[in-house]
Amino acid sequence: MRRFTLLLLLVCSLPVYAQPKDDYNSDWLKEPYQLLIVVHAEPHPLLTNVFVEQFTRDLGDSLQRDLGRTAKVSTLVYRETGKAGGDGPKEMMETVITRGWTELDSLPKQINPTKVHLIRLFYVDGEYEVQSRQVDGDTSTVSVLRKSRTTDRQWITRLAALQVALDFGQVGEVTEQIGEQTLKIRLRAHGLGVPETIRLVQGETMALCKVRRTATGYTSSKIDETIAFITNVDAVKGEVTARLYTRFENVLAKDRQTIAFRAIKLGTRVSPIQIKLVDQDGNPIGGYSVSHFPSGYENGGGETIGTTDTQGRVASKDIIYHVGFVRVLIAGVGKLDTPIPLIDDQPVIVKISGNDAARVLDETKFEYDRWMKAYKVIADNFGVDYKLLYTDLMKAGKEKEAIANLDKIAKKIKEDSDDLAKELERVKKAASGGQSKEANKLVEHAVSVLKELQNSSKRMEEQVALELNPTEDRIFLKQAIAAEEELDFDKAIEFYKKSLGKKRDQPKVEAKLRSLELRWKTQYNDKEHKEAREYILKVWANKDKPLTWEQVEKEISKAEMMFDDISKRGDYLTVFVLLRGNLKNLITLNSARESLGNSEEVQEKQGIIEKVRKQLIDFNKRADDFAQKAYNDDIKGG
Repeated sequence: MRRFTLLLLLVCSLPVYAQPKDDYNSDWLKEPYQLLIVVHAEPHPLLTNVFVEQFTRDLGDSLQRDLGRTAKVSTLVYRETGKAGGDGPKEMMETVITRGWTELDSLPKQINPTKVHLIRLFYVDGEYEVQSRQVDGDTSTVSVLRKSRTTDRQWITRLAALQVALDFGQVGEVTEQIGEQTLKIRLRAHGLGVPETIRLVQGETMALCKVRRTATGYTSSKIDETIAFITNVDAVKGEVTARLYTRFENVLAKDRQTIAFRAIKLGTRVSPIQIKLVDQDGNPIGGYSVSHFPSGYENGGGETIGTTDTQGRVASKDIIYHVGFVRVLIAGVGKLDTPIPLIDDQPVIVKISGNDAARVLDETKFEYDRWMKAYKVIADNFGVDYKLLYTDLMKAGKEKEAIANLDKIAKKIKEDSDDLAKELERVKKAASGGQSKEANKLVEHAVSVLKELQNSSKRMEEQVALELNPTEDRIFLKQAIAAEEELDFDKAIEFYKKSLGKKRDQPKVEAKLRSLELRWKTQYNDKEHKEAREYILKVWANKDKPLTWEQVEKEISKAEMMFDDISKRGDYLTVFVLLRGNLKNLITLNSARESLGNSEEVQEKQGIIEKVRKQLIDFNKRADDFAQKAYNDDIKGG
């Protein structure tokens, strides 16, 4: 009773937040975009009313043709300043005219369903100039200011259309996070068609925004230093897969007031990148090496951009597509990875701070490197001993000697693992000295490899017991373990049952069987799950009938769809099989690429193979992220 009273007091002492009416539109993704073009022309004899009306009409018509059923485009010419009359879009243009474009950055953050694209026309020094910015209602974000000039009167509409297309900003909502980096984003207006040219493509980036419930409505705020790099676009399903890059921990964690996380495509360009390094006080930093990773940090292949000059500046000679995955080597600390979307042609300022996080990372990395060096010696010795003292002897028919050696190896690994566990506390202590995401990742990796080493010791102990006691139940158990290692879970279940049939009193085996059956079974009426698993086992990852490279190209999109069905059900065992198929199919693609050569006749095929390779590598990363997270979560929960 006292516990209940204490709980009641605790609940009553919590602050009560004012709540708005629960009118959040959860179906907003099904609706077409509402794009409003607001045009204002600075007074000039060449910018007549007739010309501006025609310009506005032509621009609206061209955008509507391109966007099709995915958007409803409307236009408005704003002429009489000072007469906005409380109309939101008119007030925006009035603000721009009277106080400048930067005032849009201070707009309220309440969400609404309309995109407002503000366009101003000028005639300056014998040239027509188009200026524009977009205010997106779904995410409350504002695009950068675009400016273009031309002497050709007939080209003005084209310039404006290009600006709108660049900053149109397709929006969506994060529906799933797989692992730490992979995101699924469902797009607005999905199922209403695919625009002709204004569409998302692989390699572009999206900003992420947090939608929160407040006392006055729903607001959206952009999450700083965070982007979603698009790795795959499914135009039919209206869904993109993206890789998350952020400098923050648990950036997509929800609090009590968070409703959802939305995404908006950034208007990125293909151009060289210009960078300026400064310290925390804004002073330029010279002599730092800067490089770029074209496919992201995970895939390696860094390309040197150069070394910053005395003004902290450095620029790439080659063009970069949409986002620069920039790495700065920092003396005494390590490195700073900072993805930079290429929004405009202005230099990007990167601030290097000698902060607490950098200090913690430096100390943690020192302890981690020392620990990993000791681990590597143990792991390497284990690999050599296992091969020479066990595997080779078993192949030579010296089973008794091999089993005795395996028992000794298992005991030695257990002792070494205990020593490593004690030393790991130094790494953890270093990381606990501050909030450093990179330092915590080092600890997590060390814990993971140590656990695998400890599991190896346990598996060897079990193997010794199996070999020393070759009873019928042990023979079946050995077959079950071998089948499970080969990812043949149906066979493993069959042999575990046979082992228990010969000897019922095996609590560990019985628990193992229950666990495997629980994770491997499908629901009775879940046809999609069964079909997806059947496809992965018998087509995509079939050991007896491997796919040709042409078949891999044909089947990869279906394999990704099947993975989506499997991952939604948390079936990481089937994904393990899929990952084996991915590896086999990647080897097939690599072999085909080498065997075809580089003659002109095969360039088209080589291009197809390379495209499929990149798609498969991204797919494998996504699947591996899911499988590892699902497996680790299962282990923690179990």
